[in-house]
Amino acid sequence: MFMQSMQCYEPKGFMGIIMTPKELSIIVAEDASPEIAHWSEFAAEYGGQVDMGWTAMELQGTFEFTVVGVMAKLSALLAGASVSLLAQSSFDTDYIFVKDAEGAAAALTAGGITVLP
Repeated sequence: MFMQSMQCYEPKGFMGIIMTPKELSIIVAEDASPEIAHWSEFAAEYGGQVDMGWTAMELQGTFEFTVVGVMAKLSALLAGASVSLLAQSSFDTDYIFVKDAEGAAAALTAGGITVLP
């Protein structure tokens, strides 16, 4: 198996930025700044949205770009349990963000993936 465990945690210190011609998405921990309450106001002012209450899950280990099927496996397990996800990848590993952390942990565990606290 190419993936053995994931760690579930509050995404302290995590920030992901995705910019396309149509939008700017910023993923940031809710407690990343004492000014977090202003994100909603900022987004509203510029026609954006803020969606809070996500839990980060980090794949443990580094995955070469030649390894295929990592997100497909996670997505299939979570879809089978009706848990939606937001995926974010870095050079070294992958992250998923879920609203239903307990449901995600149960689905991943049932699929043979160890979920660490």
